[in-house]
Amino acid sequence: MRFQTAQGQIDRSRTETRRSNPQKDATSGGIQTMKSPRSSRISAGFLLAVTLLFPFPVFASGDKESAAKGDDKAKVEEVKFARIKLSGAMDEGLAPTVPFGPTPRNFRGVLGLIEKAGNDPDLAGVILEVNGPAVGFAKVLELNRELRRVKKKGKKLYVHAEGLDGITLMLGSMAHRVSIPESGWVLMPGLSAETMYFRELFDILGIRFDVTHVGAFKSAYENFAKEEMSDELRTVLGSILDEYWSTMVGLIADGRGIPRSAVEKAINDGFQTARDAKRIGLVDAVEYEDEFKSWLKDQHPGKKIKVLSKYGDANEAELNLDNPFAVFTQIAQMMNSTNKKTKSKDPKIALVYAVGQIATGKSQIDPFSGQSSVMGSDTMVAALRKATDDDTVKAIVMRVDSPGGSGLASDLIWREVIRAKKKGKPVIVSMSDVAGSGGYYIAMAADTIVAEPTTLTGSIGVVSMFLDFSRVVQRLGVNIETIRRGRSAGLFSPYTRKDADVKRRFAGLMQDFYKDFVTKVADGRGRAYDEMERVARGRVWTGRQAKDIGLVDELGGLDRAMAIAREKAGLSDDVEVLELPEPRNFLEVMSEMFGGGLISLGSSPFSDSGAAVLAALPKEAHVLMATDQGREVIKTLSTMLKVASTEQDRVLLMVPFNIIVE
Repeated sequence: MRFQTAQGQIDRSRTETRRSNPQKDATSGGIQTMKSPRSSRISAGFLLAVTLLFPFPVFASGDKESAAKGDDKAKVEEVKFARIKLSGAMDEGLAPTVPFGPTPRNFRGVLGLIEKAGNDPDLAGVILEVNGPAVGFAKVLELNRELRRVKKKGKKLYVHAEGLDGITLMLGSMAHRVSIPESGWVLMPGLSAETMYFRELFDILGIRFDVTHVGAFKSAYENFAKEEMSDELRTVLGSILDEYWSTMVGLIADGRGIPRSAVEKAINDGFQTARDAKRIGLVDAVEYEDEFKSWLKDQHPGKKIKVLSKYGDANEAELNLDNPFAVFTQIAQMMNSTNKKTKSKDPKIALVYAVGQIATGKSQIDPFSGQSSVMGSDTMVAALRKATDDDTVKAIVMRVDSPGGSGLASDLIWREVIRAKKKGKPVIVSMSDVAGSGGYYIAMAADTIVAEPTTLTGSIGVVSMFLDFSRVVQRLGVNIETIRRGRSAGLFSPYTRKDADVKRRFAGLMQDFYKDFVTKVADGRGRAYDEMERVARGRVWTGRQAKDIGLVDELGGLDRAMAIAREKAGLSDDVEVLELPEPRNFLEVMSEMFGGGLISLGSSPFSDSGAAVLAALPKEAHVLMATDQGREVIKTLSTMLKVASTEQDRVLLMVPFNIIVE
């Protein structure tokens, strides 16, 4: 597991599980896997492929005679298990409809799927498949709680994997049976915080990032302006590592029923063989997949085991195969479809997703992965106004997962929260993995703020920068002549070095923004300015720490925030939920992407403006940029260049690092 520093969504509808007539797998030891039925329901990706490759009518046939004979046979009692996969980013927001396959579930959708399995009387249990989920500690805690509820409801919970790591054990440690094959390892190298400092490297090119911070602990982008980590950032990272270490060890020890000391020793050792892991108690059995299936079958003698590999999946399109032109109509519908629901007049709660780096303009999303990249103020303001002005919406829950961003955009979103409260609607904030700086700014006016113990929050401070290319220009033999009117003309030009007076005046503007930030925190939290300023100063806190100092009201997840909203609005547990912003259709997202909305989706590590600068560095530097952390640096550098070339979003409210759990 690696803690890396860098600069920088659940449809709970009770969808019916699709059933089919599975064919027996001869190698499964009697265990059958349920797949999509061969019928008039055809997946979007298959539909598109058929259209492109075979532009003529498609006909389907079924062996009705065989099916009839099968019905005459004596039915064997079935024991069903849902296979639930936890993988990928599990973004908070609603993804657009994807025409090339199933629309990705957001994080609330994943939680809802687990809840559905726990409440399903047809299921005996869940087989959990954890495959590299890119989630932080806060999401891990929420998933862990939901899985524990499945177990408490009498369902069996199993984990079989080729190998285990820290995040898999944190998620599945409470399972009735955890197993890996003889050749599998348990890899838990612990936690570390590392970042690259580039001051000397950019000096080679003659590029200088003149970064200004307001708040002693504000350290966003310091790795581009300094040669080594500041003492303040070192202190903050150490504090967060302590909280995360305690969480990781506690979850695994409690779930496995072994002493904390045993878990700590296993982490300190870094890795365990399968047999050592069994001896310690990290796993229950050393077995291959076929042996796990045989064991599962032995637990239910005389019964047929069915594993529902696509449990809860309803992402298929209906197609009339009798109409040869229906395929074209279907594609057009899919490309333009969204998940919008018909508005009802019933009382409801609005769940507003605030996800991604904050910027002015529209929100941006990757149309293929469904992952949010930018939280646009225009999109968020429209969503909050829709919830505020809708008389059927009785309360608003805002789910925040953001490291911050533009100070202006953050303030515009904050204002809509104030407007909702003035109209008498309770506003509850649920913080996910991170709600820092601008992410905290948009949350601070809420009636109640709920965070996980491991949520990164706070970072109440301001950062801005001037980009200085003057040395590069001089080195290239380029002479830039400028004619100005006004003392501040050319203030944001990257080709002129800023004098002390300019820096002083701009620092004064940032100080004013910082004071306004802290004042709004104090007003929102009902505390004195001096009290809030002492816990501000750009410092990042964990959710547990933030509760102790008054920045957060309660510890918990999205379910707790929804419960508080229902209580404040006097609504029942089964109240309707309106999810906002509504997902855009695929064509809209693609249009924005190719119109310049997304920075880049190219595969080349040097495909954007930030990478272009790095490409000019010595070839040895390219090796560093090929690493995961290097790619994060490229993304950050692109953001910095964009900020340095704009005036509107120049004042930033950013968390100085993010977390990657491996």
